[in-house]
This record gives sequence, structure tokens and C-alpha cells, in this order.
Amino acid sequence: MSRRVGAVALAVAGLVLTSVAPAVAAPGVRCSVAKLPLPDGTTAASVTDVADDGSAVGIAAGKSGPHGYLWRADGTITDLGAFDPTAIGPGGMIVGSTPGEDGHGRAAVWRDGTATVLPGAADRGSDAVDVNRAGDITGVLSTSDTSQRAVVWPHDRPRSVVYLDSKEDFATAVHIDDGGYVIGSVGDVPPNVAEVVWRTDGREVRRYGPDQQGEPSVVLHDVARGRIAAMDRSGGEPRMVVLDARTGRGEPVPLAEHGSPTAISDRGTIVGSESTGEHGLDIVPTIWSGGAKAALPGPDGALFFTPVALGGTGRFAVGNGHDAAANFALRWTCR
Repeated sequence: MSRRVGAVALAVAGLVLTSVAPAVAAPGVRCSVAKLPLPDGTTAASVTDVADDGSAVGIAAGKSGPHGYLWRADGTITDLGAFDPTAIGPGGMIVGSTPGEDGHGRAAVWRDGTATVLPGAADRGSDAVDVNRAGDITGVLSTSDTSQRAVVWPHDRPRSVVYLDSKEDFATAVHIDDGGYVIGSVGDVPPNVAEVVWRTDGREVRRYGPDQQGEPSVVLHDVARGRIAAMDRSGGEPRMVVLDARTGRGEPVPLAEHGSPTAISDRGTIVGSESTGEHGLDIVPTIWSGGAKAALPGPDGALFFTPVALGGTGRFAVGNGHDAAANFALRWTCR
């Protein structure tokens, strides 16, 4: 499942980037990589999420501007038009946003060629950011320029909206899992920012932060089956951990002393990056699985690449990068 990257990923070439250095592979985890083909008439692409079968969603841009796309596992590509996809769920269900008549995006579901807007009052727009296997969707409703609510659209009540508990005016949901948990954040600027775990019925389970600097003490990156891939900053030196969403207990990830997670699978596989070299300036896209780790390979000529999402089984991951010619989307197949 994916955090919101959308069109931002197409601007990756404008970032200040460090070099990509090789990592020592450990036994037990091997991945191959391939660029996703550019749709006809486009010159750059980025992905946001990948399904268990390897189908991916994202955007690609050409002379006609950016469009949403679905790269199916069988190799076919579907143009989603103005629909901006963020995540793909069961049976090809895609969530994201579609342009509203007032110029603001509206949270929507794309299925079988049709985008259906999700309910909820949102004067400044809305966005669906993730979906679980049951079809529960999480996202946000923006009611003003300074007010945003984190919500769940439950699959068994298709015209209902569940508002996630928050005393703050600004809340963001970023991931939902099959165990009934949602992760996100509350507060829009320090010193009032905290990371939060909710249940899908709206109840807050716990929050992390703000610390003395006004930042979250723990940063939550992804959740799967009640396990949260996170960075724990409460002890001084940040460390990569997996938290139990129910109890809050955390365990460090083996061989990840300098790692940072992006996504976690149902089986506990994690993709992210690792800082190496002098002063930690070399950034290595990495996969951790079964107590081992390995560098994720990149395509020939890549100047930069990074994973952004991981399928539930851990077999497929997707990411974005760029070379001297263009921004591109990647898919890894791991065994």
C-alpha cells in the first residue's frame, strides 16, 4: 500500500540526490527489476502502488498532460484519464481522486472504466489514499484551507463515512490494513504534530509525539496485518522498528541499523533505503526479509531510484527513479 506520491514523483529529477551505492546481499532474498513501459504518447511516469499480482497504478505525462494509468500484470496498460490513482485493491479496485466541478479533487473509486465519487462534505476537496482487501478505503476530507478530517469509507456501508477521532483541526490518514488499523498524523505544523494509530471504526489506539522539538517521537510509514514499519526517534538515535499496532511494543529490524522503511508486506518483508558510506551520504534502496537484507537492483543507467510500495505477499514492489533521459517507474519481482 502506498503513501501519497502522485504527480510529485514526476518531479524527482529536481531533487538534490545522493549517489546510489551497492549493498552486500544476504542469502534468502533475491529481486529482479524492470522498467514499466511508457504508455503511448508519454515521456515520463511514476507509480504509487502495486497489487498482489504485480499490477501497478500511477501517472504518466506527455504533451496532453498527466493521466492516471493502470499497468496490469498481463502487460496491458489502461488509461484512466483525469483520475489520479493512489492505491490498488482487490479485483482491480483503484482508489484516488477525480476532478470536481469546483476545481477541487474528489475522493473516488475507479472500477470497470468508471470513477465513482465517495460521499462526505468536503468544501476544499477530498482524496482516497489507500484500500484494504475487504474494500475499506481511507483518506481525507478537507472542509476549509486549515481544516482536514481523516476518514474511512467502510466497504459494507457504501454511502457512509467514519470520521477518525481527533481533537485537532487537521488530521491525515495514509494507510489502512486488513487487521482493522489505520495510521496517519494529526496537526499541520510543529510543535503540534503527532503520528496516530486508529481502528477503522474511528477509535484512536495511541499517538506518538510531539517530542521536545514538536515532532513525532515515532514516524509511522506503513501498516500490514497489525504490524507497523516505523522509525523510532524516542531514544535519541533513530532506529527502524516494527510496532505491534495493538500493544505498541516495538522490535528492531535485523540488519537495519541505518535503514529507513517505506512499506511492509503481510509477511513482514520491508522495502526502504539504507544510508551507507562516509557520513551516510550513499543511499541504497533495500529489502529486508526473513532476517536477511539485500540491495534492490536498478536498471542500467539509473541516476536515482527508490521503492514506494510493496504488495501484500511481498513478491512485488514498485518504485520511481530517473536517468539522463527521463523519470521512470519500476517493478521488482522478489523471491
